[in-house]
Amino acid sequence: MIGRVALTPDNRRTLLIVSKVLIQLANGTPFADAVLEPLNSYILKQQPRVNEWLIRFGTSQSKAGPPATEELEADVELANQQYEYYASL
Repeated sequence: MIGRVALTPDNRRTLLIVSKVLIQLANGTPFADAVLEPLNSYILKQQPRVNEWLIRFGTSQSKAGPPATEELEADVELANQQYEYYASL
């Protein structure tokens, strides 16, 4: 139950798929599961935005302050290159 609303099996399945998509986006890897492979085009399209967000989120909490713009751009570029490599496998 979420609050006072019971989750149906369909609700649970939807939440499970959403969580799997978020995990794949965070890991930067496409789905190998045949059932979820159709979502790979979405993951490929969104990966650069997710990489940038993860880097910004991960570095904005540091005590040293946010990274310089050049450093952030280099990190985003590296993350995108790594994703392109894995997506090409």
